[in-house]
Amino acid sequence: MSSDADQKLEESINRFLTFRECATEFQWDSNNQIDFSLPDNLLKAIEILRSVKEYELSLECSERLSKLNPDSPLGFQRLIQDYLILDRITEAFNIAIVAVKKFQDDPGILLLTNNLYRSKNQPQYALVYSSHLRDKHPALPAGYYCSAQNLVDLGKPGEAKKIIQTLVNSIDNPLSRILARDFYRNIGLRNKAKALSRKIAKDSPSFETNRELAMDLLVLGNTKKFFNFAKRKNLINNEVHAKYFDDLISREFAMNLSKPLNQSWRSVSVQYKVFNHFDDPTFNKYP
Repeated sequence: MSSDADQKLEESINRFLTFRECATEFQWDSNNQIDFSLPDNLLKAIEILRSVKEYELSLECSERLSKLNPDSPLGFQRLIQDYLILDRITEAFNIAIVAVKKFQDDPGILLLTNNLYRSKNQPQYALVYSSHLRDKHPALPAGYYCSAQNLVDLGKPGEAKKIIQTLVNSIDNPLSRILARDFYRNIGLRNKAKALSRKIAKDSPSFETNRELAMDLLVLGNTKKFFNFAKRKNLINNEVHAKYFDDLISREFAMNLSKPLNQSWRSVSVQYKVFNHFDDPTFNKYP
């Protein structure tokens, strides 16, 4: 990047961050400007810019970070993510291919590369990276979940279910159970999903966890149990809550009535899940 481009980027970010009263979180240089030659400052800028949907500026910071610190996967992770947010899939994929060769065991790069191959409807290649993620980082739920998804896409639901069972048995935490539940929902095993929702709600009772359990009761057609549970947990106490379940009925019943393992479902799943993973900070931990 030229010095003129550097100055233009710094001026844009400085103005934006000052307007947002965020500049106090950065290290400053001798000219009383944010020092964007420091990786930590760029990381913080990317975080803030994304939070206010300034994705083009975030992309510029990610590009600078990857060039400034090429021996770290952090810039490459964020560069891939920004391209994804901007729907520039080809550029994201090209960066991922370079990054995964350079950082072969980095969990964030492996996860993003897996997701990109799924977005291209190439689960056989995605499985290579999700399996490597699972082997190298067995304490992270993501490798199990992604591998199971890829196996379903490849027409191997039996193997996929075994991996999800291993996930639940070997990593005892809320994220594992949430991912397992989502997997069972996606392949149409709603009773298994309900059992996990019940455990999640029991272990971590909240409006959100109770609502997820109510959703499974509703989709299974247990309307009496649903209404009794919703009343007991005070889940429908305004028009917003009522609309949530009204919308849910049409969306979830439509998904549940379709054949969950046909090619059409897999294609929809591929397109949806790559971005669902990306937007979920509890799943896509990097960052």
